[in-house]
Amino acid sequence: MKNVLIFSGTTEGRRLAETLVKNGIFCHVCVATEYGVQVMESSELMQVHMGRLDVDAMKELYADIRPDVVIDATHPFAKIVSENIRESLQNRGIPYVRLERRLDAEEDFGKEEVFADSQAVCQALLARQGNILLTTGSKELHIFCRDERLRKRLIVRVLPGMESLSLCYENGLEGNQIIAMQGPFSEEINTAIYRQYDIRHMVTKESGSIGGMEEKLSAARKMGIRSYVIARPKTDTGNWQIYDEKEILAALEDLLGCRLQADDGLTEENEAEVLSEADKAYGQMHVALVGIGMGAEDYLTCRGKGAILNADYIFGASRIIEPFSAGVEKYPYYLAADIVPKIKELLAEKKRGNIAILFSGDTGFYSGCKKLYEALQNIEGLSVEIIPGISSLVYLASKIPTSWEDAKIISTHGVAEDKWISRLLWIGLHEKKVFFLTSGLEDVRKIGSLFMRYAPQLKIYLGYQLSYAEEDVLCLTPRECLLLEKEGLYVGMLYNDMPQTIYSGAGLSDEWMLRTKVPMTKEEIRHLSVAKLRLTPEAVCYDIGCGSGSISVEMAMLSPGIRVYAIDSVEEAVALTRKNSDRFGLKNVQVVQGMAPEGMENFPEPTHAFIGGSRGNMAAILKNLYAKNPSMRVVINAISLETLSEIMGCLKTWKVTDLDITQVQISKAKTLGDYHMMMGQNPVTIVSFQFTSN
Repeated sequence: MKNVLIFSGTTEGRRLAETLVKNGIFCHVCVATEYGVQVMESSELMQVHMGRLDVDAMKELYADIRPDVVIDATHPFAKIVSENIRESLQNRGIPYVRLERRLDAEEDFGKEEVFADSQAVCQALLARQGNILLTTGSKELHIFCRDERLRKRLIVRVLPGMESLSLCYENGLEGNQIIAMQGPFSEEINTAIYRQYDIRHMVTKESGSIGGMEEKLSAARKMGIRSYVIARPKTDTGNWQIYDEKEILAALEDLLGCRLQADDGLTEENEAEVLSEADKAYGQMHVALVGIGMGAEDYLTCRGKGAILNADYIFGASRIIEPFSAGVEKYPYYLAADIVPKIKELLAEKKRGNIAILFSGDTGFYSGCKKLYEALQNIEGLSVEIIPGISSLVYLASKIPTSWEDAKIISTHGVAEDKWISRLLWIGLHEKKVFFLTSGLEDVRKIGSLFMRYAPQLKIYLGYQLSYAEEDVLCLTPRECLLLEKEGLYVGMLYNDMPQTIYSGAGLSDEWMLRTKVPMTKEEIRHLSVAKLRLTPEAVCYDIGCGSGSISVEMAMLSPGIRVYAIDSVEEAVALTRKNSDRFGLKNVQVVQGMAPEGMENFPEPTHAFIGGSRGNMAAILKNLYAKNPSMRVVINAISLETLSEIMGCLKTWKVTDLDITQVQISKAKTLGDYHMMMGQNPVTIVSFQFTSN
């Protein structure tokens, strides 16, 4: 059997491999990334090798598979790879063929600017204003992201592979700057992207018609967008020949000594002629993501019912799809990982028609619809619509009855217990209404036990088997929730008519804290120190030398998403911090007895740290923090001059930004008979800064 090795990386390379396989030729295909593997059709006559190869690795591959021909179908801009392939083949006697898309000889870029390389484009863009759409892929992102003035203006369109996305984030791009899609794209799609992101400049490589260059340029011309074209590198042909897709089969026939037939599949043009008018409107298949409400058919919308009645295929959890028509193909799948491969399989079998994928409740309310919708966008031949349903939140509110627009929402279903308990307790203590979804009876009992301890006075409304014959709506105390015995579907709402006040910033009074002889950071100093930490809603904070725990409590009270890890070497201080945390119902504070930094070994990576006491280990503590996160924010309180001197010495070791040193002297009035005298407290120096790895 003939054996061909293809270094791929282009659409032409993939097509050639598939054509050779159909002709009975065994193909080894080398691709650089995981995405390159995903787009290849699987076949017993094809073996795909993933990873970038240097010259020595290529030679080892030749010795292993002994190819009859080596085909270089890498991207025209990947000059180094092509040079490595040719170098690795020297004196080996293996025929070499270069497959490369040809550019139209009469290519005229009109008003578009043509540049020799990416650096030249960057220089031109720095002199102009406005958002930039970069369509040149991910390999040269670093060139455009070096200068922050350019990086902040970029919208990049890259392949939807992990390597491309990783390179985007490694180069400092934010999620809202990344479009991960497989091209090429029509003029209409390019126009929509230009408009959506307010694009003023578009950068492309000279990739020819297969790369969708004309569609990009045409859309840009019509919208008055400036285009920048990076010219294809000049090729030194040497003594080897370049072939395009139309020519290469004839060349391979001579080299392999066999007859090769081109792929006779439908072209894009004649396939369009076969489609019906409905197919033209919807594509090969139309997918409806349908929210069916709580379950009973009475609460299914007319639009949703119509989509199900017209479906040729129905997907969903077994209990959801069971009542619907048995005259269609039904698949008991509800995860995107199961549904997407089956739809691709149907498309590969040239199936057409309507698909209904059913979700309980509403498609936008803790539904798998979101993830599946995103996954379906990458499948050609599909049109997708979302049909909302009635959520259990709306239904339960109508049964209580109460409004729901002022309710907070939380789900315990599929969420780690330590996370949902902490969040539900915090919200339940501070909000009047909290709607919650559960995984069943066990969650309801845990919720009852939680609030029986911290807020036994609140009411818990429970909806059981909503919309079904056995439906029941209950109003219980937390204690009564422990007595429930019926298994089934539960949703609920906490009602707290006396919620605790939430402060928008630090604001706890010293009088609210439990006190012993353990030192405590005083109220005003505490408020200022926490403010200088600039905590975010999901911050991970260390409280080093936590003392009474007043700083830990103050930080944890700001948001249920904040996680506080407190440490102190004194047993009494650790016990007091735990009591104060429990006093405020805080499940997001973890307290450890130990000496810093050794005792912090098992703490997760921090985003912020407060140091109230170091026991002479300031240098070691800061070194440990920097090693864990070289860009975290730190606030330190110093009372003695020796501690301040130690801090200043340490700051010479690491690069920091936003350094602020503030000394605070607090005086508070004390009543003496009919008079009030200001009594001064010890001055405190507050040092705040940001570590930087640059």
